[in-house]
Amino acid sequence: MNQKIIVEVRIPSADMKKDVILPLDLKGNDVVKIISKMFGEICKGKFQGQEDTLICIYDTGKILDINKKIIEQDITNGTVLILI
Repeated sequence: MNQKIIVEVRIPSADMKKDVILPLDLKGNDVVKIISKMFGEICKGKFQGQEDTLICIYDTGKILDINKKIIEQDITNGTVLILI
């Protein structure tokens, strides 16, 4: 069974936030790509994902490790992530 969590993703530059469902076995680099693409389409030009786009955990400022799976990081249901 593919377990998933719900996180809140905020993009300060576009003044947006959305809840996103993420599979726990998804690697950090895939999370960045998927969320960047999704928000790029939703924001209609206010946000453009780049190669150096990062996702941080809001409460700690810790940068998402692109080489680790979600389940291996400090991300749980309700975690707030910041896309920068």
